[in-house]
Amino acid sequence: MRLPLLARDQAQREDLVVRLRRAGIGAGRLYGQTLAEILRHAPTDPHAPAFSQSTGAAADFPGATEIAQRLLTLPTHPYVQENDLEVMLSVLRTVGSQ
Repeated sequence: MRLPLLARDQAQREDLVVRLRRAGIGAGRLYGQTLAEILRHAPTDPHAPAFSQSTGAAADFPGATEIAQRLLTLPTHPYVQENDLEVMLSVLRTVGSQ
């Protein structure tokens, strides 16, 4: 159970993940690649759908590539305490005001 957020760009996402982790928050990157990129490197299966054998480069899916580069997630599990929420908001506000 994660809360997805989109950073302005990949650099901001990396900055947020580092800051949140230093503050004790388990922020994640979730996806490092698009589905097309993952499938392109998957072993070839003659019975697999044609899509998995015909996926192009990341440039062929610019929207998916951008989302994969900008997406980060915050924890929402039952062990998240009010103080954790305050820390998350503080980090997000600090980076957002830059």
